[in-house]
Amino acid sequence: HYSKKENHDARMIRAIEMGWFVLEKYYRMTEEVPVFAAARLLDPSRRAAYLRKNWPKAWIKPAIDAA
Repeated sequence: HYSKKENHDARMIRAIEMGWFVLEKYYRMTEEVPVFAAARLLDPSRRAAYLRKNWPKAWIKPAIDAA
């Protein structure tokens, strides 16, 4: 249904794109705030293992050092 060109809604597509833009904007802010990494490290269920498992290697040491 939605793969047909006549069913495309330009306004809906633009709204979805803007939604992704806003989500990415705020998600990137978490990278800039040491408190985010500190909160992850202080939560016993998350700790550094979470960072090592889920974050790119280049982010881990700076985040741990900042925390």
